Amino acid sequence: MSPFLLVGILVLVAAVALLVWIKVLRICNSPAGERYQRLRMQGPFRPLSSEEIAEDDRRVKSEAKASTTGPGDP
Repeated sequence: MSPFLLVGILVLVAAVALLVWIKVLRICNSPAGERYQRLRMQGPFRPLSSEEIAEDDRRVKSEAKASTTGPGDP
């Protein structure tokens, strides 16, 4: 393989990598990029099912009951 061809391929790969890096930075630093990063981190919105709502209500009630009784109360 010719050294000029090898250098040309390496320059082309470096240029494409630089363009991709610039595009990623522009996307991540835009207002839409903040929303995109939050979506990647938290996942898509999914409403709670009725079972999950009931479980949350039971948890909240048990925590409220535990906080009203002190450590010395039966």
